[in-house]
Amino acid sequence: MKTIKTTLSLLFVLFYLKANAEVTNGTINVYYESKKEIAFKLFDNVKIECGDPEGKWISMVIYLPSTKALYKPNIKLKKGYSLIDSTGKKIGYVVSDSIDITPLYSKSQNLYQMRFAGYITINDIRSLTVPENVLQQLINSNSNNLNFDSFKEFIADFGLRYYKDEMDRKYPPNKSYVLWHDTYVVSDAVFRFQLIFNKDKLVAILHSRKLNIVGFKDTKLQKNYLLWTKNKNEKEMNGFINTYHKIYEVLDEN
Repeated sequence: MKTIKTTLSLLFVLFYLKANAEVTNGTINVYYESKKEIAFKLFDNVKIECGDPEGKWISMVIYLPSTKALYKPNIKLKKGYSLIDSTGKKIGYVVSDSIDITPLYSKSQNLYQMRFAGYITINDIRSLTVPENVLQQLINSNSNNLNFDSFKEFIADFGLRYYKDEMDRKYPPNKSYVLWHDTYVVSDAVFRFQLIFNKDKLVAILHSRKLNIVGFKDTKLQKNYLLWTKNKNEKEMNGFINTYHKIYEVLDEN
């Protein structure tokens, strides 16, 4: 099945450019995949990257500075090991002696990092730092004025990137701005949501989470949702959906 096309190198660059979205709400427990044992704790007001909700749970990752010394085979971080961010601030600590870490290294930047991953509850995130929540409020309060200027601050705050894909080439006036998922928390879809503007007007949003926005039709596609904001013309919306389906959702017969 076809998915949104991008390259690993592009994703690696986006990993360093993308603005973190969610922020922890108090001291939180981060669990292993089993969601029964605590792997590590994070303190209040720590920026993290999250996947999509799975019931009350949500996957998350955090990247912290590291050194070459921690890249030895089979290295384990001991219980009580402090988690330190790029400013030197302690933001949490390891709870389990068996925690696994994923070392990352950028040769071009000579940069060592560690990736910590796990599961938290939705209540562990400050609601107003979740980009979908802010987007919902923004559209609901500006439903009659969905011009690009209304979204400029939102795009900057959450690190959306201009992105020209095959859909934009099919619809030349369109310009897209995308918030990317971290590739470690979501495997199927590359983006969390994609704002699509026709010239200066928001016409559609492709998104992986259900949005609660009043007055517009939100259609479930094969993998994502499409919120259509342009007008009430279902023929035009269905044409867009059919084009999207042919490009990204049909089985690849080759």
